[in-house]
Amino acid sequence: MKPSAHIIVSVPLSLGIWLFLKSVPAAIVCFASGVLVDVDHVFDCLVNLGWKGFSFRNYYRECEHDAVREGRFNLKKLHLIFHGVELAGVFLLLSYFTGNIYVTVFTIGYCVHLALDVMRNGEFTQPLFYFISWRASRGFRSAKLMNEALALKNSHLGPPR
Repeated sequence: MKPSAHIIVSVPLSLGIWLFLKSVPAAIVCFASGVLVDVDHVFDCLVNLGWKGFSFRNYYRECEHDAVREGRFNLKKLHLIFHGVELAGVFLLLSYFTGNIYVTVFTIGYCVHLALDVMRNGEFTQPLFYFISWRASRGFRSAKLMNEALALKNSHLGPPR
């Protein structure tokens, strides 16, 4: 999902946090965690395209759904180190055990970001894709990740009619 979509969702979410808690810092933390999770795309862009090819436009062009659908996906590795269900679990536990409002609103923003990505990218991934440990077990190799997702999707289609 593009950063603009995360911004569009994070603005009203953060406004809701501000209205509920009457805390501008809490709203800012929620907004930041809802958008800045995508900073891990910078890492992946550098790993795959190097400094010469570095630009968000190049990275998002590679990750467009049409590129994936048409087999034009050229990124060799997908680490996405901040996109993980495991991290969401850690943040939820931290929020619960610390009771810290900033940890809680950070967790809300993060989980909304992750949920949006799962919903938007579900066509090209399989349920385990958003587990960092699952991606790591496949060496973060995008071809392997995409092939497994495609095989899983095709296995649910059933026989042709």
